[in-house]
Amino acid sequence: MTAPLMLGVLAWQVGRPESLDAYATRLDREVRDGVAAGAQLLLMPEYAAVEVASAFACAGVAAEMEAMLDEAGTILAIQRACAMRHRVWLLPGTRPVRRDGIVVNQAPLITPDGHIAVQEKRVMTRFETEDWHVRPGRASNARRPGR
Repeated sequence: MTAPLMLGVLAWQVGRPESLDAYATRLDREVRDGVAAGAQLLLMPEYAAVEVASAFACAGVAAEMEAMLDEAGTILAIQRACAMRHRVWLLPGTRPVRRDGIVVNQAPLITPDGHIAVQEKRVMTRFETEDWHVRPGRASNARRPGR
């Protein structure tokens, strides 16, 4: 039987990073501190990555969303590198991505060796639907063992 993972829940006060580098620096510090406290899997709030939009200095919500979509891969790469550097499982919240002509929110689960599984959000908030035009994602692909 495998040993259970020690779960750490990161309290993430939304800030206003001036750049993606500033976001990466903060993420690294918070994850490092969580690992130092014994966490092997770090769970961040769903909204944790939304602060990245302030790094793009855009005029308006639509422009911020476009910038987030354009940088979705970079944001995930920052999160993946952090998980790998600290050898920790990381669930860094959701981020908007384009898929099949629509925008969905995806929550990545990143393993210590950099593998990534994603789950798309199924139930949107009013803001996500009306202002960001985010659509419900695909149903869970989780399965019971042996099925």
